Amino acid sequence: MLFERKVAVVSFPGIGSVGKVAVDYLISCTNSRMIMTLPFSGFPPQVLIQEGVARLFTLDVFSPEGREDIILLTSDAQPLEVMGMNRLAGEILSEMREMGVRDVVTLAAYVGAVHENVVGTATDADGVELLKSAGIAVMPSSIIGGMNGIIAGMAPLYGLRGFCILGTTSGERLVDLNAARNLLLSLKNLLQMEIDVSQLEIEEEEEAEEIEAPEAEEYADEDMLYR
Repeated sequence: MLFERKVAVVSFPGIGSVGKVAVDYLISCTNSRMIMTLPFSGFPPQVLIQEGVARLFTLDVFSPEGREDIILLTSDAQPLEVMGMNRLAGEILSEMREMGVRDVVTLAAYVGAVHENVVGTATDADGVELLKSAGIAVMPSSIIGGMNGIIAGMAPLYGLRGFCILGTTSGERLVDLNAARNLLLSLKNLLQMEIDVSQLEIEEEEEAEEIEAPEAEEYADEDMLYR
């Protein structure tokens, strides 16, 4: 692994569910076990129904089989308010620090005019060089909104180093599996982990049957283009 310290890989739902799908897939393919579930009062006032069972939105923490140097963290929702986002990001980073994590990698989506499938950013120059050594293009000047941006950006406040890796997407699909697959391929190098992405390699005609999301331009005024 290019990281010399314990690393957390984190993602919340965003555009195309790109990062969320990637983390969920990683949890499944690494036979991860849940080690912690955290409630948070700032999540949407709703419950999820799965096979008839209702549950609150929570923050779920997993440990991959055979990889004690990696923590996986995800949720099914982002907080509704900005203050809630900052408060939850602080709680996550504080908990990760207590668990021995020193590097935090968030996964997100990038809607923009770039040729690369994946771009990344880090909170210090050494982190940028680490991304380059893993074959990840450095993100051009931009903004990353939502939890996936805030967690990476706030990491230094807690003595941690933050990264955000973004899969490029058109922003036109509710779920962009190809963008999620590209993120997972970049993680193979970054984490030096075997990840079989064959289940995400779908045919274009299958993708065409998916329900399309609103056009990306509709998100522009809501600071949601980079999540």
